Amino acid sequence: MADLRIAADPRIAGWLAQLGSGSDGERAGAARALGDLACGNDAAKEDITRQGGIAPLVALVRGGGAQAQGKAAWALALLADSNDAAKEEIRRQGGIEALVALVRGGGAEAQREAARALGNLAYGNATAENNAANQAAIAAAGGREALEALARDGSGRAQTWARSALKLIPAEPSVELVGARSAGEVADDKLRRAQQSGEVVDLEAGSSVKQEPGGAGPSGSAPGGGGGGAWQCAGLQELLDGCDLGGSYATALAWCKEQGASSVDDIVESEVVFADQFVAALQLPPIKASRLRKTLMQGQPEERSSGAAGKRKAAGAGAGAGAGKKRK
Repeated sequence: MADLRIAADPRIAGWLAQLGSGSDGERAGAARALGDLACGNDAAKEDITRQGGIAPLVALVRGGGAQAQGKAAWALALLADSNDAAKEEIRRQGGIEALVALVRGGGAEAQREAARALGNLAYGNATAENNAANQAAIAAAGGREALEALARDGSGRAQTWARSALKLIPAEPSVELVGARSAGEVADDKLRRAQQSGEVVDLEAGSSVKQEPGGAGPSGSAPGGGGGGAWQCAGLQELLDGCDLGGSYATALAWCKEQGASSVDDIVESEVVFADQFVAALQLPPIKASRLRKTLMQGQPEERSSGAAGKRKAAGAGAGAGAGKKRK
């Protein structure tokens, strides 16, 4: 029987070779290229892992320059996203200890991405069970203490990733978590059910309320506003509807809440990697993922806003002209 597997991307071997040679910037570029390829691409994750890509990335986290460390940690975070083989290999290559050390003493970007990677390693595997082996390994390596310090003293996004990872890591390595569902999965289910019934869920309070006309929360708060209401992200529904992805709203909103994004502009104004992570979180087919990313990144926030306003104004003018012609 013919082998129907899709051939591995031929660029992977070159990027892997570059991880071990060249300047720190060149190594960082190779790590970034591997992360870009792995983002939301299960086949690429498998190819990179199978070709031995985990070991040089871990080595770069352990001994690279500041720029290369950050990009290598980011690549490991994306490889570990919902991929059991990559998670196991990262643990086997000593990646957990290297990432914990980076959380303790790396630069700002490196700390942030190392915390993200540890969270993905601790997050539930493909069968929706928590990865108890990785959670125990992170705790045993002193990961909780390092993440607690980062959650307390780190910069904005680093604090977010650290807090997210801490929710999944036991205080004691012996704690058994196999079979437990992650908080993110439970929240996503709540949001999906609420969307179907026209409700908005307050994830922190565990309650839901009927959505008010015009998108306001239960207290009339604007999307993303304060007052303890349900989380909202301005422009998210319009973005997804424009890409024919309205059914992905619940998953997208759960991601926005986790990252603290109260508008689509928050995603774009952050580094490009956050837009990539947003698209990857929706687990879309490649064509739809590419379309969403292009729509998301097609311009700066003010350009998109003015462009949208211009289109609405033009549409209104066109409608008025059409009506005038009919009256004649």
